[in-house]
Amino acid sequence: MLSRVVAWFTFAVVGLCALPLRAESPQNFAFELKFGPYKPQVDSSVKNGTPYKDIFGSNPFFFTQIEFDWQFWRKVGSFGLGFTLGYGRDKGKALTADGTDKSADKAEFHILPLAIMLVYRFDYVAKRFNVPLVPYVKFGFDYYIWWTRTATGKIPVVDGKKGYGGTWGFHVNAGLAFLLDFFSPGTAKSFDAEVGVNHSYLFAELFYAKVNNFFRSRSIDLSDLTFTVGLAFEF
Repeated sequence: MLSRVVAWFTFAVVGLCALPLRAESPQNFAFELKFGPYKPQVDSSVKNGTPYKDIFGSNPFFFTQIEFDWQFWRKVGSFGLGFTLGYGRDKGKALTADGTDKSADKAEFHILPLAIMLVYRFDYVAKRFNVPLVPYVKFGFDYYIWWTRTATGKIPVVDGKKGYGGTWGFHVNAGLAFLLDFFSPGTAKSFDAEVGVNHSYLFAELFYAKVNNFFRSRSIDLSDLTFTVGLAFEF
């Protein structure tokens, strides 16, 4: 009798040990929150003078973006369709009536970039060999809504042209993400089980945007070459 109990117990333990570990929850999406400097090249579209620099200076302003990706293909890495929304504001002093000096009046320039893009993340090595680095690239098309405001909060009109509009363009990004799961796999698994987040990353990316209505000479130029850093989640 005792031998049968021991045999049954041994069989049960071996069977439990042979069960697979809990699989990750399904992964279909990614979310990013990122920040960086930005300085649109407005003066490159002006034939005479540097009015943007004269008003807002040469220092970049703080720029924020959020991104949401649908990862529609997951084999060797992942392909995703991404959407971004951003915001940035530059502040300066308006020029005097003759344009020779700065006045005491405040001036603001706002941009609200929208974009759709294709994203590829090469995470195969990170997940297969536990190397916590994930390179990625992005390419997409942009529409930048922009507007200016005076000290009174009004949108100015100069030579019959109102100080707002929208400009089309494209962008290319290349970045490297660090997989935070590497530091604490147990915490990462708990986060997945409780919240549904598969992986968390810190990342930095080089960001090139060409936003001048596809090289139209009369368009305002909101292009820039800059970088962003941020936090990403896959779920």
